[in-house]
Amino acid sequence: MTEQESEALGLYLTVSHPASMPEFNTDIEGYITSFCIAPMHPDCVLDLTIAQGTMPEVVIALLRELMNKIERHGNRLLNLQRGQKGLFTSKGELDFDILRK
Repeated sequence: MTEQESEALGLYLTVSHPASMPEFNTDIEGYITSFCIAPMHPDCVLDLTIAQGTMPEVVIALLRELMNKIERHGNRLLNLQRGQKGLFTSKGELDFDILRK
């Protein structure tokens, strides 16, 4: 087994405020939601980080939207190769080109 075959990879989803990255378009919800395939701990199934002070209602709404994105695009997202990354567009589609600029 090669190093790459034994490496555990994960889908990292990041939700950012538009003001933090004004050069990118927002998704349907008005946030910038990016994704990336990167190494992760082999025993980890899900790693979730929530900014301290975020209102529970906001977290719940964001998690629902992430669930919708995974439900719609999960098969494709979870089968990407290491290093592939992109954003969700304002139409809810995957955009792989925007982060290559």
